[in-house]
Amino acid sequence: MGARGTILWLLVLGGAATLHACRSPTQITVVVTTDAACKDTKGAAIAVGPLDELERRPSAALTTLCTSGRVGTLVVVPGGARDAEIGLKLALGVSREGRSCIDQHDTAGCIIARRALHFIAHEPLTVSVPMRMDCLNVPCGVTETCVNGACRPARITDASKCVEPDGCDEKALPPAAPDNDWARTLTNGQVASAVQAVAVDFEHNVLVTGRIASGADLGNGPSTGDGADDLFLLKLSPTGKHIWSKRFEVGGDQHGDGIAVDGAGNVIVTGHFEGTLELGGSPLASLTARRPSSPPSTRTARSAGPSSTATVC
Repeated sequence: MGARGTILWLLVLGGAATLHACRSPTQITVVVTTDAACKDTKGAAIAVGPLDELERRPSAALTTLCTSGRVGTLVVVPGGARDAEIGLKLALGVSREGRSCIDQHDTAGCIIARRALHFIAHEPLTVSVPMRMDCLNVPCGVTETCVNGACRPARITDASKCVEPDGCDEKALPPAAPDNDWARTLTNGQVASAVQAVAVDFEHNVLVTGRIASGADLGNGPSTGDGADDLFLLKLSPTGKHIWSKRFEVGGDQHGDGIAVDGAGNVIVTGHFEGTLELGGSPLASLTARRPSSPPSTRTARSAGPSSTATVC
């Protein structure tokens, strides 16, 4: 059995499982989690088979347990070739039973995720599948899965990325391939905002910074402000869907000049501001600097603020 509040599913495909005393098992462990409130979920179900045939397969296993975001752990072993490909379709019910999401082939009221990958002989693989609320009611193609509200290819082409103990998550999936280009306009209908810098992360999400005018819509509704331009951060999916955004308001003007993202997904921003700016920690005060006519023998500085000065050599 799995941890308290979870269930361990064991599926044997095409025949009986064989235990090997001296060699590592050929198996795939699927860890299913969710950011949905467990009290609001109505069970999880799974269909197993070739990826492009999953829509014709009935649910093969079911659990109604969910504890602290952990739904269950599924172990799949092959009954035939030890390098065969296996497809999985998982459904978590939110406003309906999870099993009906599989058996009725309907995404309404459900979070659907798919994966496909090859077994590797005598290599235990681990695949983490998060069932996120931003994928609720999102329909994807039969060979696609939902990630952050957008559809992406569901096939993990390099199963070696999933070798234990670390295993793999959504980063092992190929990036989304949008069917068409997209564009976003940041405006309040009168005064346009300005994009100063753009970066793309490892999942092909788009990160944007610059200045935004009062009333402009970053994707989650018109913003409010004091009339001055404000620094903003915006993250869009590979298909242009709003993921999150943040606007920083102070008494003066400010804007972002540069943006970058590291391998862990952390966002680094440079920019300009007047007055005091809060970025989540202690308030930052702007600095007014002047160079004297005759350089002093020592460097001096006072606490920086809107009316303070600092002597610079």
